[in-house]
Amino acid sequence: MLMRSRLSVHNLNIRHPKMWLGVCMALGVVTLLIWGNSMRTSTQSAQQSSSLLAFLTPWLTALGIQPEGFHTILRKLAHFSEYGLLGVLWTMELWLGPHRGKRRGTMERLSLCMLTAFLDETIQLFVPGRSGEIRDVWIDTAGAWTGIMITTCLVCIAAKFRNRNKNM
Repeated sequence: MLMRSRLSVHNLNIRHPKMWLGVCMALGVVTLLIWGNSMRTSTQSAQQSSSLLAFLTPWLTALGIQPEGFHTILRKLAHFSEYGLLGVLWTMELWLGPHRGKRRGTMERLSLCMLTAFLDETIQLFVPGRSGEIRDVWIDTAGAWTGIMITTCLVCIAAKFRNRNKNM
């Protein structure tokens, strides 16, 4: 008799299945938040940016930065940082998950972030007052690459310390 095996995280040979599932859930939530922000009209998006800018104004003026000229920079920093977080999460999924060939996997994760950014900007083409911009795809990709590299470096450093402590 042929037995069917059910797909589960234990069949995937994952060392930390709960952590991996948590990271996968976080990936879904962050991606939906990114795309949800893209579905806001230009007025809603501007209000959100203006609220954050109003919060940051005392610190910006203390640093000698004119808040009026900081609006565009703030919006681009938001792109960079949300995709930086996405890059961190994809890298954690790679290192925690059942994957072979971590180097190739890093480029695959960057490609997934870039695809997310491309879809993000495509969504904006259909929202009143918004426009999809290739520049934002590149800013998003740079943020994702930064997140991936920082996380990869931290994982490698942690692995060296762990191996050094085992050898002592």
